[in-house]
Amino acid sequence: MNKLLSILLLSITFTATLLVPEEYSTIQLGVDASSNGDTIFVSSGTYYENIYITTENISLIGENKETTIIDGGLNGHVIKLENPAHQTEISNFTIRNGYSSHGGGGIESNGPEDLLFKNLIIHDNFASNYGGGIRFESSSGTIDSCEIFNNEAERGSAILSCNSEIVEIKNSIIRNNGAC
Repeated sequence: MNKLLSILLLSITFTATLLVPEEYSTIQLGVDASSNGDTIFVSSGTYYENIYITTENISLIGENKETTIIDGGLNGHVIKLENPAHQTEISNFTIRNGYSSHGGGGIESNGPEDLLFKNLIIHDNFASNYGGGIRFESSSGTIDSCEIFNNEAERGSAILSCNSEIVEIKNSIIRNNGAC
């Protein structure tokens, strides 16, 4: 009986909600502390960061898309997701001022599948080559209820999908993006 109870206790999955800036001073510190299934909740404010995500199945949730802003300062991708960041959700943010000399100025996804980008404002990002706003490379996901505007790239100024199986776009507004 004790052995069975021990096995059951070990199999219970614990998830946490990590709070930025209340518990972690930056979004990146919250992401770095997260584990599979966790939520990082970000309070309203402007965060000058370039976020790198490799943790699987996390949710990065802003308080309000109008008032929770991640500004990349033209220092790189605003958010970059790489394997094994599958099943990651990013919602309720403004994502702006990203830069990439290759692709994905705002959001770069290289490999993860089943991503959800929801209720985002993605604007004023730049990529020299591909996907000024968002670039999916060998990735899959859904863009839902997003506004994507004033982004620039040589190809795919708003969104570029390359070697990706399924990228679904729904309930979104894509306007005033341009080639450089």
